[in-house]
Amino acid sequence: MSGGVSRTTSFVAFSLASTLMAVSLVPFSGQKAWAQDEPPQSEASVISPVAASSVEKTGGPVRLLPRRLTPKRGPDAASLDVGLDSDLSSKVDAPLDADVVEMGENTLASPTAILGPPVGADRFKLLSAPPGGDGSGIQVGVLGRVDEASVGLLSHLDGGLGSTMWLGTDRALVEEGLSALHVPIEGRSLQELTKRFLLSTATAPGGVTQGRSLLALRLEKLNAAGLSDQVRRLVRHAGLKRIAPETSVQIARAFLANGDKMDACRFLSALPAGGDVAGDPVAAFTMKMTAYCQMIGGDGVAANLTLDLAREKGLDAPLFFALMAKAIDGITLPAKTPERLSVFDLMLYDEARQTVPTDVVSRVELAGLPALARNIRHPLAIQLAAGERAAGYELISGAELGDLYLTASAAGENEGAGFARARAYRDIMNEAVPQKRSRLVSGLVGSVPDGLVRRALVDVVQPALATAPPARAVLEDAPQIIRVLIEQGDRVRSGMWLNMVRETGAAAPGLVQLELMHLILTLPDNGLVVPEKASQLLLSATREGGFDRDFAAVCAVLFDPLGIALDGAVWPAIFDTGNPANGAMPNEDVMQRLAAAGNAGKRGETVLWSLLALGEKPLAEVHPQAVAAVATALRQVGLRDEAKAMVLDVMLAKTSTVGS
Repeated sequence: MSGGVSRTTSFVAFSLASTLMAVSLVPFSGQKAWAQDEPPQSEASVISPVAASSVEKTGGPVRLLPRRLTPKRGPDAASLDVGLDSDLSSKVDAPLDADVVEMGENTLASPTAILGPPVGADRFKLLSAPPGGDGSGIQVGVLGRVDEASVGLLSHLDGGLGSTMWLGTDRALVEEGLSALHVPIEGRSLQELTKRFLLSTATAPGGVTQGRSLLALRLEKLNAAGLSDQVRRLVRHAGLKRIAPETSVQIARAFLANGDKMDACRFLSALPAGGDVAGDPVAAFTMKMTAYCQMIGGDGVAANLTLDLAREKGLDAPLFFALMAKAIDGITLPAKTPERLSVFDLMLYDEARQTVPTDVVSRVELAGLPALARNIRHPLAIQLAAGERAAGYELISGAELGDLYLTASAAGENEGAGFARARAYRDIMNEAVPQKRSRLVSGLVGSVPDGLVRRALVDVVQPALATAPPARAVLEDAPQIIRVLIEQGDRVRSGMWLNMVRETGAAAPGLVQLELMHLILTLPDNGLVVPEKASQLLLSATREGGFDRDFAAVCAVLFDPLGIALDGAVWPAIFDTGNPANGAMPNEDVMQRLAAAGNAGKRGETVLWSLLALGEKPLAEVHPQAVAAVATALRQVGLRDEAKAMVLDVMLAKTSTVGS
């Protein structure tokens, strides 16, 4: 039989698949949905015809599973960054919060380790037989207790929150909070705190569980924040021997996001067989991965049988079926483009040699942005838009975005704001005169409003500003340059530019706001700031009126939890000139739990409620009193620098919106 199954024989093929899959799809008591795997669908689009992809021809009887699940690894396979502590999972003994699959004897096709060096019976193996079937070497079911919740990448020496961060915290509360956590959170400091929070190595909290895997919840949030590379690093480092189904899904997603499709398929045998593919996202993902891995393993027959079975079981995934049909048989099927696209969808577009939608950057999940930016098969406009967005979330570096800008600037006079910024960046890098370079930087960054693109530009222009000394010749651009330097966290250079402006006596717009933000950069790590400086700035801003006065009202609230003592005349001056600062207050229950956790010194819980409190609204809209409460709680658990950085992010967000 050929590698592709014709439509006319699909019924016969399906009958065979149903019989065979009844063996392999053993019901498994896995966890319920963590998120809907297939997003809602929007406008219709039809996949355009292309030349059919070549499929390996196979002879003999139909095989549901391929002879070799994944293609042979290339010569660069050995360069994978392997680093695993094979003894980690044996050192902990906390309750497992979900059913697990234990991997059997090592039957890897090559000695190259994907998750670490061979460790005998503890190695992951390729799927040479149905999970739980004879010869698979895999036991399917509940297998005792193992602590997967405690693993992480960051110890307290590496920036983690400490091994005792959950001391005294109830496990069910952590599961509830993690499930509700919205990522990514606006603000560089909060994004960094979120990453450290999710990657910290810590003893798992005790108490009754609601049945969710804590590791799966953490990996889900890391993937949602676009940090799939961190998930991959964590898995390789941890050396997990028994994995909950929810965790396996998140791990496979992370490997797909990084283009490691062969490695992702090695987790197929860790996914639960069976289940309701129409209602259980874990079961749906397992079915999709089974067909996908069969396809890239060169067994189109098995992949088509699995697809037929998936249809019969009610899997609602038109785009998935269409792309798989194109990749396997070259058949074009109509399909609606979902409102949200996953990294799995991006992989299938590549396999099918199909053009992604023109608005893919606004549709794809964050984890897919780096792949879009780096894939030269996509139009340059898509690469550029994805690169700016990815750099705004710090998923790629400013240097990488700079290289993309230079590539785009050499592609001719393309239309679009992204290409205009690319040409402006090229002009900055080609300018040898420091003063002119500073003016070009000011013009580029000032051309975009606050948001992801601006944050990306702040990073990409850092080398250009680092060699541009303050100069009166660019006095008009000084406020914009100072703002950029403050966003970069450069307190020395921003202070130099501020001194230059003060010495000229020029009336620079927003200068007092810049000085108030620079004050936060210069706060000592311990002890109080001399109150005269802060009080003088606030009184000066109050006298200026307008936006300066409104910004002073915000700062007066935020300074106290940072240990900045104010003169007694500040508050009367603020009240005499207008209303106090306002904004949206977070959920009252969250704020109460935040205060209780801070007072009790519970570090992990304090960070969790802080992220929940500030993740509900854009930072510019959050009430300063709520921000002050978060800063107070963070300081109570020893996170003084984190509180300071968070306050500065809020000030940066509010400086252009107060009074509006």
